[in-house]
Amino acid sequence: MKIKILDNLLYGVAHFTKWRDKRETSLENFDKGKVRSILLVLTTGLGDTILSTPAIRAARENFPDSQIKLLVRESWASLFEKDPYLDGIIPYKGKYRKFFKTIGLLKKEKFDLALIFHGNDPDIIPLVYFPGALFIIRIPNDTTRFKFLLSNQDIGAMSYLDPNAHYIENRLKIFDLINCSTGDTRMYVNIDEKTQREVDDRIEAWKGRSQRKLVGIHIFAAGRYRMWPMSKNIEFLDMIASVADHIAVILTGSQQDRKKIAKIITKLRNRDQIINAAGLFSPIEVAALLKRLSLFIVPDTGPLHMAISVNTPTISLYGPTDHRLIGPLYDKDRHFVIQTAPTCEVCTTKRCKNNICMDQIGVDEVFEKLVTAMKTIYGKDL
Repeated sequence: MKIKILDNLLYGVAHFTKWRDKRETSLENFDKGKVRSILLVLTTGLGDTILSTPAIRAARENFPDSQIKLLVRESWASLFEKDPYLDGIIPYKGKYRKFFKTIGLLKKEKFDLALIFHGNDPDIIPLVYFPGALFIIRIPNDTTRFKFLLSNQDIGAMSYLDPNAHYIENRLKIFDLINCSTGDTRMYVNIDEKTQREVDDRIEAWKGRSQRKLVGIHIFAAGRYRMWPMSKNIEFLDMIASVADHIAVILTGSQQDRKKIAKIITKLRNRDQIINAAGLFSPIEVAALLKRLSLFIVPDTGPLHMAISVNTPTISLYGPTDHRLIGPLYDKDRHFVIQTAPTCEVCTTKRCKNNICMDQIGVDEVFEKLVTAMKTIYGKDL
């Protein structure tokens, strides 16, 4: 209820402020040559954040002499501390948290241009508008309540985005609105040497003196409908441990996943090869960990895109979502996909309680894909 009251209050204040605003902020008045300071906005999940890194690179390539800063969810800030394309980071605390303090920080920057790559929270567009950003651009959708604050308010998403294009390609379309070019669609995460060295030391401690290959498995996802059933994860883990003692399996996840993963491990017949790494690393350290894996097996969730961004081979599992739109876009000889068709005539996605389509993926099917991937990439049988 409190959030709804704040939303309505913010909406009224924003309308009144915009009515009094005499600045020329529509796209027809935009001059690329006058842009000196740019704010990029990314305030959603890990997957959306990593998938938007090609757009960060494109911003720098199109505005090489401008000051570019990123407003990003605080949880993911460590991923951009060493980003070569950025001049600084402004942490986003979450819906209305530190709202006025953040406005104060943004106001000091005097941004000429704000590009909102992704931001679902209701305060994002006003948060950028009130500090005085001159041109605010975002591909809107039908639920964009503050569309009237955008410089491109007359351009709707459905008439602009390609429903058959990959997420990354559609994300880069925002630059078409300001007559900028884009090219490279590769995602990236810049890991500093110190972080990589510290993570490598922890990995070596796990491996001991053995030369076991490291295979990562990510069980959980943002929504049960994307997850492979738990019983099949357990069967698959036992299968790997029983036939491939030269492989160490690292289970990744969040701090909230750690206890759940510990319970899963207790159900395994062969536990010595299984390492619970959930919740032990910061986001940039997770990237460093994924970079050292021989292979990463994962459903459609953020760590998949992170693994691709650090060039780690993957096997990804898809059911209700389409890998052609959100999965690996490049280096497809290193990224193997298992896709099943949605089972229900009308897919309920986030409301799904049975994830039948993911249950169609068999344990033998994933294991065979594992064997194929190791043979293809490393030239050796499992």
